[in-house]
This record gives sequence, structure tokens and C-alpha cells, in this order.
Amino acid sequence: MIGFGTVINVISIIFGGSIGLLLKHNLKNKYKQVMIQGVGLTTIVVGMSGSIQGLTESNDKFIFLVIILSIVIGGILGVFIKIEERLNKFGDNLQSKLIHLGDFSKGFVTASIIFCVGAMAIMGSMNDGMTGDYSILTTKAIIDAITAMILASTFGVGVVFSFIPVLLYQGLITVTAHYIGEFVIDSVKNQMTIIGNILIIGIGLDLLEIKKIKIVDMLPAVCIPIIYYLFMNLF
Repeated sequence: MIGFGTVINVISIIFGGSIGLLLKHNLKNKYKQVMIQGVGLTTIVVGMSGSIQGLTESNDKFIFLVIILSIVIGGILGVFIKIEERLNKFGDNLQSKLIHLGDFSKGFVTASIIFCVGAMAIMGSMNDGMTGDYSILTTKAIIDAITAMILASTFGVGVVFSFIPVLLYQGLITVTAHYIGEFVIDSVKNQMTIIGNILIIGIGLDLLEIKKIKIVDMLPAVCIPIIYYLFMNLF
């Protein structure tokens, strides 16, 4: 079912946020840390399993070349147009304007930024729309549930209502990807999925604080296989 991943994500935010409201300020840092580490490990496993599955199902002898070129070119493009830097500035500007607002608005906007402005939201929604695979969004749902729990214990009920922009944002990406996916052949979809899962591994490494990787800047890599396919067919 197309869009089911976003539905799971929305439910996870409501659930995690509700638990956070019950806990109030009693969620200790040592518990937050172990939860994030657990999610980090799981995220790496999800990324690795998705990548391996895609590679084993591919009959393209140039698959590794396509993946390497896509990630390198996509990363260069992302750094050139400063995707991560611009998104961080956007988030910082919004949060700086929340100083004089109440906890509801602060919690709502802060949570919305965290849940929407990220690689997993985009890649997961694209995967769900193009292939019906919502495993990435399921992993994101677990991360968001824990994050919502932590934020709601501090900011209150506004965090719970952040499910609304998540539903609209991810839903729009999913629907758009679904219709675009009708014009993309399966081998290209598979290449895009593999690249997306490799970037998911990077998110897991970041969560575990092993290595900070510019995942957001690498997001254009997911679309490079389409350009490669069009180029090869033209020549």
C-alpha cells in the first residue's frame, strides 16, 4: 500500500510524543543515549540489508560503477549548492524566532523541522512511492518516536501535533514519486534504492557518533541513476 510508511511514521510520532507527555521531565540522559544507540545499530542493519538485497537482485554488470559515480557526483553537487548548509540555516532561523513564543509553538516547530528536514524523510518517501518499500520510513518512525518522546517531555503537547506537517510533507513526496516511478524502469529504481540504503548506513554511523557524514548533501545521488540511464540511451 503506497503511503503506508508515512502512516506508520505519523502514528509513531503521536505515540512517542504521548509517552513523553506522561514522562514530563523524568526521562534521564542515560536512557536517551541507549535508545539512540539502539536505533543507530538498527539503522545500519536496515541500510546494509537493503543494499545487499538490491545488489543481489541486479543483473547490471556496471552496478558498482553507477553507485560510486552517483554518490560522488551527487555529493559534489550537494556541496556545491550547499543543501545541508541552507537547511541548517533555515532551521536555525526558525528556531531563533521561537524565543518569545510559548512551549506549544516551540515544540511544534522544532519537532516539525527535525522530522521533515532530513535524508530519511525524502529517501523513505521516494522509496515508498516508487517501489512500495516502506522499510526506511519504518526505521525513521522508530527514530521519530524516540525523538518525539524526548522533545514532548520538554516542550509539551506541541510536539505531538508535528505529525501534521510530516503527513503533508512525506505524503506529497510519496505521491509525486509514485507517479514519476511509472516512467522509470525497474533497474533504475533498484539503483536508486541501493544508493538510498547506502546513505541510510551513513545516518546510522552518525547516530552512533562514529563518523559525521554529509548525508543531506549526498541526496542528489539518488537521482543520478535516472540521468545515467537517459545518457546511455541517447548515446
